[in-house]
Amino acid sequence: MRKRKNIIVTILFAFILLFLPNKSLAENLPESPNTYYYDELNLIDQETKDHLTKVNKELEQKTGSQVIYVSLKDVENQPMQVGTDLLNKWKIGDKEKIMVF
Repeated sequence: MRKRKNIIVTILFAFILLFLPNKSLAENLPESPNTYYYDELNLIDQETKDHLTKVNKELEQKTGSQVIYVSLKDVENQPMQVGTDLLNKWKIGDKEKIMVF
């Protein structure tokens, strides 16, 4: 009986560790930008931002595809999870066709 209780406690603890960080990541994500870029690190200059806007407007009009440049200060060693959370929060792209770098 005691062994079973230890197993249950261990499973619950593991569950909390796995899913608690994901919730905090999603809560800390920025709001969706009204541009084709979100540059928290200030890596791109205004000329590049203008180019991204021009090229992506054309791309979206011609193909319906969206490309959004994102730089974040911290992804808490979970870049794929943060990418997925951003896609879901910002409602980016098509659920059947998506690519994240």
